[in-house]
Amino acid sequence: MLRPLLCTVLPLLIAALKGGGGAWEHIGPWNIFDGKDNSGEAGTLACAASPKENPDVIYAGGSNNGASSGVIKTIDGGKHWTRNSNGIWDTRVLGVWVHPDDPTGGHVLVGTSTGIYESVDAAASWTFLKETTGWGNVMSFREGVIKGEPFIFANSQNGILTRPRGGGVWKKIASPGGIAANAHLSIVITPDKQNTEVLVCIGGWAAGKLYYASLDSATTATWTGPIKSQNNTDIDCANAAVDPNDRNHLLYSKAREFHLWESYDGGKTVHNLVNHNNVGTYFVMIGFDGRYYTATQSGAFVSSDKGKTWDAYHAIMHPRTGKSIIDRVPHDYQRIIPDFRGDQIAFPSDQGLHIVDDSSKTFELFNAIGDMHNTLSLSAIISPNAQGSRNVVSNTWDWNVGASWDDGKTWPAWNSTEKNPYGCGEGGGGQGMGASGRGIMFHHRSWWSSEDGGRNWVQGNNLLSGAGAFDYVREPNSRSEPSGTCFALLHAPATTPAPTAGPFDNNEVVSNEEANEEVDYSENDRYISGVFFKPMDTVTYLMTSKDFGQTWAWVELPSGLQAEGLTIDPTNPKSLFAFSPDCLANSKDNGVTWSTCNPAPTLKGPFYKLIVKSSKVMFMLRKGVVPLRTIDGGVTWTELSATAPLFKHGVTMDGMISWSGSTLILKGNDRSAIARGEYGTKVWKSVDDGDKWVDETGDMVTISLGQGVWYEKDFYLVTGGEGILVKRNLEA
Repeated sequence: MLRPLLCTVLPLLIAALKGGGGAWEHIGPWNIFDGKDNSGEAGTLACAASPKENPDVIYAGGSNNGASSGVIKTIDGGKHWTRNSNGIWDTRVLGVWVHPDDPTGGHVLVGTSTGIYESVDAAASWTFLKETTGWGNVMSFREGVIKGEPFIFANSQNGILTRPRGGGVWKKIASPGGIAANAHLSIVITPDKQNTEVLVCIGGWAAGKLYYASLDSATTATWTGPIKSQNNTDIDCANAAVDPNDRNHLLYSKAREFHLWESYDGGKTVHNLVNHNNVGTYFVMIGFDGRYYTATQSGAFVSSDKGKTWDAYHAIMHPRTGKSIIDRVPHDYQRIIPDFRGDQIAFPSDQGLHIVDDSSKTFELFNAIGDMHNTLSLSAIISPNAQGSRNVVSNTWDWNVGASWDDGKTWPAWNSTEKNPYGCGEGGGGQGMGASGRGIMFHHRSWWSSEDGGRNWVQGNNLLSGAGAFDYVREPNSRSEPSGTCFALLHAPATTPAPTAGPFDNNEVVSNEEANEEVDYSENDRYISGVFFKPMDTVTYLMTSKDFGQTWAWVELPSGLQAEGLTIDPTNPKSLFAFSPDCLANSKDNGVTWSTCNPAPTLKGPFYKLIVKSSKVMFMLRKGVVPLRTIDGGVTWTELSATAPLFKHGVTMDGMISWSGSTLILKGNDRSAIARGEYGTKVWKSVDDGDKWVDETGDMVTISLGQGVWYEKDFYLVTGGEGILVKRNLEA
């Protein structure tokens, strides 16, 4: 009886600790490439750990490119994953490690951007170790000895951290400079088992100097370096590893060159492993068995003969739909884990978690990704489909654009007969337009437009720069469906002469390389699409499309209105608002002419975003202070005092209003909450124009929030680290 009760109550309790409201549904992107048995890819990972005696238990987490996944855990070897971050206020996970004194894997340490967290109940709860406050990014953990006593070590960005293996407080050994980011601590224990030496690159992530540190006590070390090789030159390293069986044998990736180098005499002489120069090298490792490992965006590689020959590791996926087998070597690898399950090797990456399978004769990596839903998503472009479900197209980081044709159940992307938007590449963003099936996407100097629910896209090029602040005019008697007229903003150099209001190179489909090629320079001017630009003279342009974003024209905004945002009045097809931090202006003719800045004395910035419910009721979100509301068309404004708890510490919140106009959302993250031991992410809902609010944060753990998207009565939230989330019928 107790177990069923706990299964019912515990998730509600955890959600309550994080915030009110029910749980969010995670829809991806996940199982990218649509692999059989969920064997595709997903998620951005920086680290992973698993105990040798209980290998089905794996902990992982990520923080790459701003993502914050929190701690995720599997108990079945990587098929199914859960979020286990109760008590972790900083969910940017950099390092995770299973304490060797708990063979079941219940004692876990996590390194973050703000210190170390510890769990002794298999990640059911976490405690922040306050003595680690202010020590910088904690990247990895290892075990060793100091004067014969067992210790745990970690590397922060500016030192080596130490703690007795049996318990106690963490202490710090200052390093001669910053330790390279993403470095996994490389150690060797002296033959007499009495002491530990550490090999590190001191300096930037791509250009450091090589140092040894002999750990003398919990707070002191003898640093040797920068190490000089033949010709008395410093060893420039990006990443380095020492042989765990020989302190004089080391590998390093050479700074800026990113080739693999080796030394057998502690760096006195070094040589280039030329047989590995055909691929870039950043992460390096020497295994307990003497094998060499490297990893970078080019892939993961292993040598069993001291670097004479190399084999590439393969991530192989079998799509459910019968497409050809996918065999990938290149990945955005983020680390080489040398003590995974004791002495196994694992490769966490921006595409998930792969583990070396020594039984594989073809160097196929074991896929431990399963149903991870921890992608760094940048957009959710939603459309209806003929099957009664929804299409979801998402710009993602560390992949190209992805697509689901069943509202997130599967992510197979496009087939060969469809015009995909892969030219967009990694990054970008976009949105849908109501339930029309139309969508728009921007990245760099290009745009993409779809009229059929994201199945096919046309590409246009040669925008003046990347576009943003998109909005569109609605059909009569609709708050959501597009009429055809769309607006966006460009921030780009001023033109000489001024550009004409006409489309440039519309609908030209080109390759990704052509779409993102470098511009040409002529003397001190920049030349794009037949127009000269003065490099330092940047102004704001209003982009206008009359055909749902298929083609665009642009014109420079007035000098007094260098807008950062745009908002259409959904009840008035001619009313367009533009705003900068200190000015709100209105156009009654779709941007041809503009009013002066709204003079209302109660309208005080700095302005962040305008939300329009009607010509009378509007909300102005501000930077660091509570929002304002007007109910008389902007003549007077009053503060939404009920939101004051959200803005107590100066956070800026984003917001969006539902299709009906009856439900308002505020969402954002207060990162100063981490230092206070609080959870900073909030999602609040109001159904009475902001007088009263309900907490809908639920079980979300990420602190990296993106755009919010209403679709009918459902609310989708884009995140970095938990992918796309949705709450169904949030507007009841």
